[in-house]
Amino acid sequence: MTIRSHNQVLYFKWEYLRDSQPAGDNRRDMIQQFYVETGSKDDVSTVAKNIDDMFGDSPFPTRSEPEQAFLLSFASFLGNLKLFLSAIAER
Repeated sequence: MTIRSHNQVLYFKWEYLRDSQPAGDNRRDMIQQFYVETGSKDDVSTVAKNIDDMFGDSPFPTRSEPEQAFLLSFASFLGNLKLFLSAIAER
């Protein structure tokens, strides 16, 4: 598995992570994210639609989105981070 963040890359063996989880854990075989790189930025929406169409009838449909949209939705998941950090910094 490869994790990319800007110019940094982390490689690790997926089986090590899997084996670190209890045998009965439903998340043990779950993969939550794939990083797909397109030939150009103009191909992103077409590739995302093709992936989602391929898994549309699956019990686990996908929701593909550009990296920037993912990062924004992840940041919003954290809530009002600016307020949180301001509260910590004032103490």
